[in-house]
Amino acid sequence: MTSVVFVNTGGGQSDRIRRSLGAHGHLAVMEPTNDPEELLAMLVDDPDVVVIGPDLGVDQQLAIATLLDFHRPDTSVVLVGEPTSEMFSRALTIGVRDIVSPTASDADLVTAISRAADATRRRREHLGEAAPSERRARVITVLSPPGGSGKTTSATNLAVGLARQLPGRVVLVDLDIQFGDVAGALRLEPQHSLADAARLGERLDLTTLKVFLTSHASGLYVLCSPDSLIEADAVSSDQLKPVLSLLTEAFDYVIVDTSAGIGEYTLAALEVSTDFLLVCSTEVPSIRGIQRQLGAFDTINLTDQRRTLVVNRANARVGLSVADIEATLAMHVDVSIPSSRTVGIATNHGQPVL
Repeated sequence: MTSVVFVNTGGGQSDRIRRSLGAHGHLAVMEPTNDPEELLAMLVDDPDVVVIGPDLGVDQQLAIATLLDFHRPDTSVVLVGEPTSEMFSRALTIGVRDIVSPTASDADLVTAISRAADATRRRREHLGEAAPSERRARVITVLSPPGGSGKTTSATNLAVGLARQLPGRVVLVDLDIQFGDVAGALRLEPQHSLADAARLGERLDLTTLKVFLTSHASGLYVLCSPDSLIEADAVSSDQLKPVLSLLTEAFDYVIVDTSAGIGEYTLAALEVSTDFLLVCSTEVPSIRGIQRQLGAFDTINLTDQRRTLVVNRANARVGLSVADIEATLAMHVDVSIPSSRTVGIATNHGQPVL
């Protein structure tokens, strides 16, 4: 029997879904909430499918779908809304299984729910068959071709935000080997660095690796970059691979901050990444850099990873508009971050703005 949760204001259209499921499914109706923890707590029974109704509006629908994609990746999501090309492009990047028009027939609706339920069962069977060592984390690599776009600020705040929801299950890796400043951005004084882990090579195990991590008050763990250029030069990309592999076994989320461009260290992270978080500003050189980066991903066949585009200082009165950026890159801007003096103050004090 298919278990379905329908999220919609006032439970509108719930009778239609219940009628469509008939005796083959169980439907629970849930009012939307702006509190992520409350929403996840209401899904304790792990439904096969979450259907998000049309009364919520597109932005709220996608916000809920994004939350489920992070925390319930084995549960399929179906949106009830107008299936425009923009809606599809936004929804598919966050794992939405299908979009059904509010005017679609009952048969079309139940077909979409059945397909989504089948996808859920396949995922759960795969997870159940996988050995613990085969289960991997979400590896989110933060990228920006030029420096100064806010890459480290984005990486540290993303990591802190996740760690607050999942204390002890998130790790941030400073892969800007020579000039990384994640430690400064988080006001940390690490006793060990990535260089300590890398030099052990194949002798490195998970217990030893955890000794090299530095804890942050948010519940985040950090693998900081080396203090000196001499130590940094001793680290090779081959040495990074076992480090990243062990971290994916120990943590639910691995956030990787990188240096500008795509060097050998960044390539090592890209190979194990599930997500690319692309950060740019509104200036033309920054957009061109992202354009080249996207082309490089396609050339070296890094096409399976989810790509999220963040525009920093989006309200600046110089450079391109968000609409111009989307047209140039043929990619939807997922997050627009305005300029704020608070960010500079937070950076100078080693206190993430979150």
